[in-house]
Amino acid sequence: MKFLFIGQGYPPVGITSLDSGIGKYLREMCLGLIERGHECHVLVWEDERIGSRSQDSGRRPPFENREGVKVFTQGHAYWPVIERFMPDTRDVWNMRRMVRMLDRQYCYDWIEVGSEEGIAIGVLKDYPEKCVIRIHTTLADMVRDKRVRRDYKVRYRLAREERSFLHAGCVVVSSSFHAKCLKEQFALMQSPMVVPLGYDEPAHGLVDEAEAGGQGESRRVDAQGNPIILVVGSPDRRKGFDRLIPVFRAFVERYSPCTVRMVSRCHDPLRRQFGFCPPYPKGLSIEWYERLPRQDLMRLYAEASVLLQLSRYESFGWPVVEAASQGTPVVSTAVGTAPELLDGSLSEFLVDGDVPISCAMALNRAIQGRAQLGSLLRQRYSDRYTRHAMINRYLEVVTALHDGVVI
Repeated sequence: MKFLFIGQGYPPVGITSLDSGIGKYLREMCLGLIERGHECHVLVWEDERIGSRSQDSGRRPPFENREGVKVFTQGHAYWPVIERFMPDTRDVWNMRRMVRMLDRQYCYDWIEVGSEEGIAIGVLKDYPEKCVIRIHTTLADMVRDKRVRRDYKVRYRLAREERSFLHAGCVVVSSSFHAKCLKEQFALMQSPMVVPLGYDEPAHGLVDEAEAGGQGESRRVDAQGNPIILVVGSPDRRKGFDRLIPVFRAFVERYSPCTVRMVSRCHDPLRRQFGFCPPYPKGLSIEWYERLPRQDLMRLYAEASVLLQLSRYESFGWPVVEAASQGTPVVSTAVGTAPELLDGSLSEFLVDGDVPISCAMALNRAIQGRAQLGSLLRQRYSDRYTRHAMINRYLEVVTALHDGVVI
């Protein structure tokens, strides 16, 4: 089969391509499908400052060949007068034109469009039977969780977004939690199909418990013998950054000193906003990391005693899966894929981020049982969140749609 994926970035092409969740998803999906003998193309948006590299509408856009994937690019463009009344009109028109152009040449079996403020509405009208809407996040989530001002442009984009969700023949999301949230927001839309994201990541620095000489060494501690708590994410209230300092304070007061490693581009103004400026509570040490090479980030996961995620919202939540791939325990709020990863016997590690003492207690339990808990999470990652598992589920969905089977 031939697939066209439309999104914001494909590493290292496009707007959000620098190891972003969407870029990571597109790469893993395309490479996985190519391994199965399918053909994959990607159409991504360039930064609006660059502009379109294909101004001539009579020819197809230029492309880059990335690991066997043809990556086409299209720049943002605007019609200033029309944009006042119909935001993103030129972008909707551009996408529709580009997809028609590419489909005439390559005859795609499926076209997947990443949701972005309903901009896929033109493609959906042209290809209702083979268009798949992948919902990573929605403008409605931003309005609710980021307190975005609901002005005319936002209301217009919300209406277009809802229209595309309601009329799509196939809506795909990455977690059951996100599917539930969408049904609450858009009651009339069809039930989204869940295709969990996945990727292949070798384990870095995992130590066999017997070789490690018992559970103590496998708990992973810093040079002073203190546990290492890892936090990965954007400095944002939606990611629960305002909840972190009270939890750390409760942990050091009740249990032991600790080292916190923050992987985040959190600069001084945001650090002041979230209370991360010294002096820290006694016994707390914080190390800051910004953008890291993939290998270094995975090594931080493997070295951590536990990953802490206190987000208020996640459509998927890559950090919890990345931690599980390295055999690192996870303590998380019940958002994104965390309820599925931490189901059953691990549900005690799903916490209320607004109750610091319960978070601190869960952190301590995870640290004390790191070896056993990490091994179980590593197995769950291998069973559910690898590239192989994602491709199997995705092909199951599109094959059922092709045959008209309700799944």
